[in-house]
Amino acid sequence: MEICKNDLDTRTKDITDDKKPSAYVGGLGMKGTHGIESTQGNYSLFNAVHAKNVVDETGKTGSLLIDKEKLIQWNPDKIFIDVSGLQIFQQDYQKSKDYYNKLSAIKNGEIYSQLPYNFYTTNIDTAIADAYYIGKVLYPEQFKDIDPEKRLMRYTNIFLAKIYMQRWLKHTVGLRN
Repeated sequence: MEICKNDLDTRTKDITDDKKPSAYVGGLGMKGTHGIESTQGNYSLFNAVHAKNVVDETGKTGSLLIDKEKLIQWNPDKIFIDVSGLQIFQQDYQKSKDYYNKLSAIKNGEIYSQLPYNFYTTNIDTAIADAYYIGKVLYPEQFKDIDPEKRLMRYTNIFLAKIYMQRWLKHTVGLRN
């Protein structure tokens, strides 16, 4: 995990603010599923790649629900939708196309999904893969050597192997007693 954290930091820490597209993440789960208005200030995956999170201007940290009109004011360059809220977002989009088509990210096809990584616990492997994917979307040049799908498979295999090994060792130790 430290290697990944350092790699993400090294790839993005020297990008100046004027070279960073503004970003927004919506559809984040928070005591249930929500649409585009569910977001986070000080969002850890954006922080991992030094993204310019438009929500940070509120000064709030953690999960929050914004007024959708605020998103129009921010008008981020890129929007990420957490898959856990994707269906709600899609239904809302069908009902409110005029609203969504005011957003540059929608007009320019700069809307992306991310895999949910929090559900009662944090799936670190998925969070790491999401951070690499976000980095690749925001800064393609710094992440040109990264294949997010391969990263996800790699980290999932590493973390699952560790979990199964711990369970196996616990089980075998129990048999010896």
